[in-house]
Amino acid sequence: MRDDEIRIMILEDNPTDAELVERELRKGGIVFQSKRVETRDDFISQIEEFTPQIILADYKLPAFTGMEAFNIIKEKGLEVPFIIVSGMIGEDLAIEILKAGVTDYILKGNLSWLVPAVNRALAENKMVTERRQAEEALRENEEKYRALIETTNTGYVILDLTGKVLDANDEYARLTGHERRDEILGRSVAEWTAEHDRERNTKSVKKCIRQGFVRNLALNYVGPQQLSIIIEANATLVTGKNGPQILMLCRDITKRKQAEQQMLSLQAQLLQSQKMEAIGRLAGGVAHDFNNLLTVISIQTQLALRGLREGDPLKEKLEDIEQAADRAANLTRQLLAFSRRQILDIKILNLNIIVSDLEKMLHRIIGEDIELASMLADDLGMVKVDPGQMEQVIVNLAVNAKDAMPSGGNLTIETANLELDEGYARSHAGMIPGVYVMLSVSDSGVGMTREVQEQIFDPFFTTKEKGKGTGLGLSTVYGIVKQSGGDIYQNDAEDHGRKPVGESVPAEGW
Repeated sequence: MRDDEIRIMILEDNPTDAELVERELRKGGIVFQSKRVETRDDFISQIEEFTPQIILADYKLPAFTGMEAFNIIKEKGLEVPFIIVSGMIGEDLAIEILKAGVTDYILKGNLSWLVPAVNRALAENKMVTERRQAEEALRENEEKYRALIETTNTGYVILDLTGKVLDANDEYARLTGHERRDEILGRSVAEWTAEHDRERNTKSVKKCIRQGFVRNLALNYVGPQQLSIIIEANATLVTGKNGPQILMLCRDITKRKQAEQQMLSLQAQLLQSQKMEAIGRLAGGVAHDFNNLLTVISIQTQLALRGLREGDPLKEKLEDIEQAADRAANLTRQLLAFSRRQILDIKILNLNIIVSDLEKMLHRIIGEDIELASMLADDLGMVKVDPGQMEQVIVNLAVNAKDAMPSGGNLTIETANLELDEGYARSHAGMIPGVYVMLSVSDSGVGMTREVQEQIFDPFFTTKEKGKGTGLGLSTVYGIVKQSGGDIYQNDAEDHGRKPVGESVPAEGW
């Protein structure tokens, strides 16, 4: 069978009429293979065996009719062009059979219309078949696409140009804090976008409309339970049934962002630690050498004072030199503390005792405008520290807090047992998981900026007026805590209304 050959079934009881039809088809250039049938049983069997591409049927046969044959085709659901070729058919009957769905009708006395009718019927059927196949393929693709978007871990949503949800998958509903997509249909994405991100989201929608796409947009979503997640969205402008729409694919990148933030935090902590280590070594070396020079100056001054007679005019000047040497020696001791080169008098003790013993002194230091509160754990673990140095830590932190509250406020000293896990250790450089004792000193003062926080432990750094501080208070605290085997850090300034001065983990407990 040739590729262009058409299978034509001819339902005709008169062989001569059938031959005339075939001759007209060949005359019109149609290449075909034909099968003539004239009974109902032959018609039904040849439909299965011959599978005609077009049927030419006489309207009336001795024991069968063309319309009965057409009804069989309809019942089987076959889309085969069906043309009535009859010797005599009235106009009313012709209209009736066309209304019934017959493709066309031709009078045997005017077969010149047959070839155009066959070509037209075949062309229309081909077009219908191709459209149906395309629709089936589209429907199949839509089913596959819907199955894909329903099972993927990527959120899928279609929005109108105002940001209202037209369609979404269950994963996108989950990202917004809902269980099913029907809970979010017809609602605006602004409802679950964090307030501080809504303006940026609106700008991104406008950008997508303007340029056709937006890539790698990070947004904060807040669900009904106030659970906050970070999503990454890629949006594309598409054409829908009712005009332009925005197709957006979203992923939950909360853990990735948290890991990135943790990495940045650890890098900052490492750089800070390396900077403090370098400064400490320099400060320790300078303090050690300078202390040797001060020792010589102090001894020589004392010897010179002993050799002077009472009333000697040089005595007052030498005493000034001795006092200056003492003040300089105190500075070197602070630098040695910062550089962790002091000699420690280690004892096993309870930090609560040190805090309690210092309370009277702290009241005098901070003044009446500041209310001191102690929150000490009853079962606080023991630590190995130098008690004198821990007293210096608490006093230095209290003085720092007092300076942050010129108009008065609240100073809170807290102790507690802590067990730090692997997660905490990963986010705090140099920390080892285990049991610790915490000493926390916090105040309600003015707080500090992020830039100031990054420098508060640097020696000689101070925010006080010139002449009102050496800038060694917190650097001394840092050195003592580190030398005692602990860690120290400052919280963010905006922490529930309390402005922490410092928070230390002075030593591992047991």
